[in-house]
Amino acid sequence: MTKIFYKENWQNVEDLVFNFGNRGIKYGDGFFESMTVHDGQIKFLKDHIARMERTAILLGLELSSSGFHKKLLIETVHSFSKISQYNNCSIRIQFFRIHGSRYTPSSPKVDFYIECSTLNSGSYQIGQNIESVGIFNEHLLQKNSLLESIKSSNSLHYILAKAYATKHDFSDVILMNTSDEIAEFSSSNLFIDLGDQIITPPLSSGCLDGIIRRQLLKPTLSGLFNIQESVIKEQDLLNAQAIYGTNTNTGVFHITKYKEKILGPGKANKIQSMLNKL
Repeated sequence: MTKIFYKENWQNVEDLVFNFGNRGIKYGDGFFESMTVHDGQIKFLKDHIARMERTAILLGLELSSSGFHKKLLIETVHSFSKISQYNNCSIRIQFFRIHGSRYTPSSPKVDFYIECSTLNSGSYQIGQNIESVGIFNEHLLQKNSLLESIKSSNSLHYILAKAYATKHDFSDVILMNTSDEIAEFSSSNLFIDLGDQIITPPLSSGCLDGIIRRQLLKPTLSGLFNIQESVIKEQDLLNAQAIYGTNTNTGVFHITKYKEKILGPGKANKIQSMLNKL
């Protein structure tokens, strides 16, 4: 089941709500946030709220003008649980600016809606993996750009990456930046396990400021598994003992093959278990 909470009412996904002047549709003037709910609780809520606030400041938007706040989000999740009779769900909050003339924004005021979809399980499953991955360099992420680190409403780069993966029979692709550095997967942050340490690209590489990435870089997990930020080049992938991807939907997954190299799960299952405990 999927339902949309908008203007204090629940809507069906097929309902026609927005007019043709919506700036989110016309210009991608907004951003979104994705979350997962387990047993009625939003995972890593504090980090999600902080990321939304940072993104709003970067885009010159005022979340308070929309009436959005943490208590409303929690109440919406509880309401959806009653409607759907599920305690596990995925959430997507879409924010969009509501005033402006063409490209020129005339106000920081925003509107939003919350999309909720039921899940059979909200816990992260052990042993998740994807098969072969390729390199996507037809379009490059910008190095040292703060806009690359947020969940902007403009997702064309990732859409084209997914289309490339489908066309070339890859399970996923790895995105590069303008300095020929590894940035991320098409919908996940990337980590490589070198045996004595695990490294992930810094935000300056153009990767998303992912929520699970943040958990792995906090002392609780970074100290336990020696996880650090470091620039990654394509050659480093061939030296990796394991390659991991992370996002809020799946937690941690591992890659089984890169080019001709067969890869094992490495420490993916141990990290996933620790995430579930957190």
